[in-house]
Amino acid sequence: MPQRPLGVPHTTRVESSTAHVLVLSTPAGLERMVRDASLPAAARLLPPEGTARPSPEQLEQIFRAHGQVNLGPPLTASEDTATS
Repeated sequence: MPQRPLGVPHTTRVESSTAHVLVLSTPAGLERMVRDASLPAAARLLPPEGTARPSPEQLEQIFRAHGQVNLGPPLTASEDTATS
């Protein structure tokens, strides 16, 4: 994924059944938002199907608390996006 300057709206969509992602964010701080939106793992395994996740309303509160802004709904598989 290309590097995005601060303040530029962007999105990412995974189009495979598995993905490995390495996220680097500078300056530091994004990890606090990720931690606030996460649940501790019970084991070093993928969570079982149906594991509770934050509601859209809870995520909105978490994002707002960390200065993040959602500009629209998540992308669907049928939407085309520009890649650069």
